[in-house]
Amino acid sequence: MADARAVVVVNSTSGMQALYHQVPTKVIGDTVYNLKGLTYQKPLHQFWKEAHKYKPDQKLYQKFSDYLIRHTQLNGNFYKKIKSKEAIVGMIWGGVKI
Repeated sequence: MADARAVVVVNSTSGMQALYHQVPTKVIGDTVYNLKGLTYQKPLHQFWKEAHKYKPDQKLYQKFSDYLIRHTQLNGNFYKKIKSKEAIVGMIWGGVKI
């Protein structure tokens, strides 16, 4: 992905990977990261002509990525023991062993 000149996605985590690598990204579907400053907002036919001039805002990407990790991700592992007397394997989420 880091060597791509530009990326077009419908709705994919590949778009987040492109943004991470500061690759110009055009979304033609619905994604949570299709934001001014992150993705190219003009029509697709213009993207092909202007992609080389466009770079995602890396500070905005980092803030957005940090927000997603803090608010939508659950840190855990189903295959590794966790430090809890009640759990053998898995994770504890809100006091409930999963």
